[in-house]
Amino acid sequence: MDIKNLQFLVQNLPGISAWEIRKFRKKSYQRYLIFDQIESQRVVETEKFVAVLYKEYEFQGQKCLGESTVSLSEGDNIREKLTLGM
Repeated sequence: MDIKNLQFLVQNLPGISAWEIRKFRKKSYQRYLIFDQIESQRVVETEKFVAVLYKEYEFQGQKCLGESTVSLSEGDNIREKLTLGM
């Protein structure tokens, strides 16, 4: 998943007034033991994006701003999740 591609998809959503995208990286260290002996160790890095979508609409004659937050991880169907998030 690429932030430029995600930005392009969000910009082209119909009816979106504003948006923001945040990128999160997480690094964890994992150690597997068999009794008191180290069996294996590894470092796991994950990356995820959170898109906040803002949409203007009218409710009972008043202008309102709706907000939706969509969490996106590698392997997700990005277009589908963004469309459902609106």
